[in-house]
Amino acid sequence: MNLFGVGFLELAVIFLVTFLVMGPAKSIEMARTAGKLVGELRRTLNEMTAAVNLGSESTGSATPASRPQPPAEPASPPPTSQAAPPPPTSAIPTTGPGEGNEQQS
Repeated sequence: MNLFGVGFLELAVIFLVTFLVMGPAKSIEMARTAGKLVGELRRTLNEMTAAVNLGSESTGSATPASRPQPPAEPASPPPTSQAAPPPPTSAIPTTGPGEGNEQQS
């Protein structure tokens, strides 16, 4: 980790020296205050980001590269040379009474 040119070991030494100089009570209070400050900064940054995103969506000023592109439609298959069979003309049997539609008793 490299924060502003200061590595993890250097940060640990700085925190240790600060803790020893300030004492445990004051160090805890400073850490609490720093945590509140960081939390407030994050909330403010998130609100600003949301406002910018809403503004760009409502005005339509988003760049074309940032908008999702619709998927390409697949090409339709070429038409076949065979015609479809004609639909059935009737679903009712055409045999009349006594022409094979008799019941055996």
